[in-house]
Amino acid sequence: DIVEVDAPHRLVFRDGFRNDDGSPNTEFPEGSALVTIEEIGAGRTRMSIQDRAPSPEAMEQLLAMGMEEGLTEAVGQIDAILGEDVVAQR
Repeated sequence: DIVEVDAPHRLVFRDGFRNDDGSPNTEFPEGSALVTIEEIGAGRTRMSIQDRAPSPEAMEQLLAMGMEEGLTEAVGQIDAILGEDVVAQR
């Protein structure tokens, strides 16, 4: 669920699990994320992602379910989405 948008600099959203009918699955914790995008000079941009869980226990549960691996894989696909020109500028 999108909470806030300040395009193209900031995105805040709630992240949780859903049942087959689309309703929230309350058996798992719902977190939130803040994505910021900022220019850092020389034609480069930095994207930062802060993921927040409602408690340390909830974060442990999410990590045990593979959240870190899933996020790493998803972020690793950004280069392909943005194109070869972006990768070459690193």
